[in-house]
Amino acid sequence: MIRLREFTQAEAEIFIDPRDKSHPRFSDIQDIRMKFYSQEAQERGEEEERWSFGQAVERGVVAPQILAIMWPGPIGTPGGGHRSAEAALPPA
Repeated sequence: MIRLREFTQAEAEIFIDPRDKSHPRFSDIQDIRMKFYSQEAQERGEEEERWSFGQAVERGVVAPQILAIMWPGPIGTPGGGHRSAEAALPPA
């Protein structure tokens, strides 16, 4: 008997202009709130906090904006179901 398993994998290389790390559609998701657990909160022994993606980028927890666009999250949120948030956005 031969037993085979399949694994689905994906890899992406994303190149970001170091002079301009903004994303043209960031404003579409900047007010969506998610749970974040910053390094500072972990060091102080605090619980995670709910921030908008705009706050997370502003505080440097998520940088640059493209990472917020591609953030994996629970179904029904940007990136939910292992999709990018950009795929969940309406067409420009």
